[in-house]
Amino acid sequence: MGQYWLIRAPQRKETSNNLGKFGQVLFSSVSDCLATILARPEVDIKLIKSIWQQRDYWRDMNRSKTLEFREPKPILSLLCLPGLPSEILAMIVQVLDYPSILKLAVTSSYFWKSCRSRLFVIQASLLGSWAGEKIVCLGDYVSASDHPPGMFTEQEKRDLSRTALPYDEESDDVEEDRRYNNSLSMIASETYREIQFSQSRKRRHLSLSPSCIQRNLWPKAQSLPPDIEESLTRIKEIFYPEHRAFILRNLTTQEYVRAEGITRHPEYIHGPKIDRVGFGHVVLMRICWSSDSSGVSRRGINRGKWAGHRFEVTTVERHERSIKADEQWKDVSVQVREEIKDIWEFENGDY
Repeated sequence: MGQYWLIRAPQRKETSNNLGKFGQVLFSSVSDCLATILARPEVDIKLIKSIWQQRDYWRDMNRSKTLEFREPKPILSLLCLPGLPSEILAMIVQVLDYPSILKLAVTSSYFWKSCRSRLFVIQASLLGSWAGEKIVCLGDYVSASDHPPGMFTEQEKRDLSRTALPYDEESDDVEEDRRYNNSLSMIASETYREIQFSQSRKRRHLSLSPSCIQRNLWPKAQSLPPDIEESLTRIKEIFYPEHRAFILRNLTTQEYVRAEGITRHPEYIHGPKIDRVGFGHVVLMRICWSSDSSGVSRRGINRGKWAGHRFEVTTVERHERSIKADEQWKDVSVQVREEIKDIWEFENGDY
């Protein structure tokens, strides 16, 4: 059948969906999603405000008539939300979840201006959620006692052994079932929260449209009004400005990889995103861990030298500001590039 792989963040009790076999995983969109979930947003408040001032979204929306308003129901009129002091409205917005804030924001220009800052704060909080977390890409052939060095404390290992899953005592090979059912791979599959590693994660706000239509906010629309869509999309891009230089940092070993160090084409670099082969590919190539090497393209990949380590994708400026006097960071871009070049050529031909 072959070995299947999933990326785990044990301390967060989170796991990716089943990513497939190794050849299907490494050079797929999974790597781009991994880079995104490791990238810390670089929030520039001044730039956000300048974009808001460059264009009046609601003025243009009224011109294009993309949004059709209905008179509020009598019960809503009694609430008198527009008449509340701005401080009270801000307190209400603070306790609402993302879908509720967005639905309120699109009802009028007043609420849009009151809600948009909170919307972008929540969006920023959703980005880079695995930055600084120990992660590993586990094959499902890993045995119970086989963990990447330094990933768990002795207490955490004991806790894992206590959460062992039941096995089929009538199986033809009880010892083999016991060996793998007690593994982190199986425990995580049964008990961790699953995160979908797909491109759709990047456009979470689009999934809100059907429910908004049902609640008569956009009776004739099939998607977000284009002006709001553009606003949210542009603001999201600001979190990862393309004109800034980003690097991948291994926080465990104090090593880093430069974007220009893993591609020959500067035009491929778009902030933390790199076309063809990027930071996610580098991490994934080095964090695989399994007791069995079946299905991997190169010997040793299943014993990744960075498995269980902590990473982040951040700007060079932030990296330089954060370096402490006693830290010695090492640039491993050339070494990493040669490794990934070998794997690429084995899987796909010319790099």
